[in-house]
Amino acid sequence: MAQTLQGNGAAVVFGFNTTAGDYGITDSGAVLKGFMLQNLSEGVQTDVESVHALNGDVVSENFYDKRNKATLTFVISAAGRAAAIAACTVVPWSPGNFVNVTACASNPDMVSANWVIEESGPEITQDVVKSAEIKIPMRRRVNITAAQSA
Repeated sequence: MAQTLQGNGAAVVFGFNTTAGDYGITDSGAVLKGFMLQNLSEGVQTDVESVHALNGDVVSENFYDKRNKATLTFVISAAGRAAAIAACTVVPWSPGNFVNVTACASNPDMVSANWVIEESGPEITQDVVKSAEIKIPMRRRVNITAAQSA
């Protein structure tokens, strides 16, 4: 029997809003289809240059190279156990590949065509008492929107 969430008090975002088949997030390549989004963390980072006075105190800071960072965590699932086991691969998630997020109902900030999988790459974790999960670390820079041309 399906459970219904009863929300009381102040309105909050609980879990991930989904539509049939997207499990909270969709991408243009349909690689994520069927995976169940468990966790999403997103933030913004910059590099900083500090200017020091003769006594060493910081007197000015210049922030540059602003970028968004996110980590998606999915439970790996498929139609049947053998297919789910076969889906336990990091092959589609090579560092440097682009991920085009076309929908994320609970966090519209994620919708973008220029998320790049970070150099640390994806990670699959498996445990005796937990479903297999894949974590995909990504970043997005405004000026990087496609692979370099040949």
